[in-house]
Amino acid sequence: MNQPSTSVLLEKMMQNLVGKPILRMHEVTQLTTLSEPHIFALQAKGLFPRSFKLVPGGRASGFWAHEVLEYLTNQASQKDNT
Repeated sequence: MNQPSTSVLLEKMMQNLVGKPILRMHEVTQLTTLSEPHIFALQAKGLFPRSFKLVPGGRASGFWAHEVLEYLTNQASQKDNT
């Protein structure tokens, strides 16, 4: 069975995110297939985009979609180059 290339998969993801500049954690975990604890660990090491509070002093946080997609693109290009 022929697997679609990583760039094709990323292109499809980007099409689904058109008009949605902010992603919540559950969307990021679905998109990246990383667990929340792993995302937090990567953030602590500076390897994953930082989340931000949606409202100052509030509990809800989000991620800029373009930063998450840039992370995925970088990961894919590293994988394709190995």
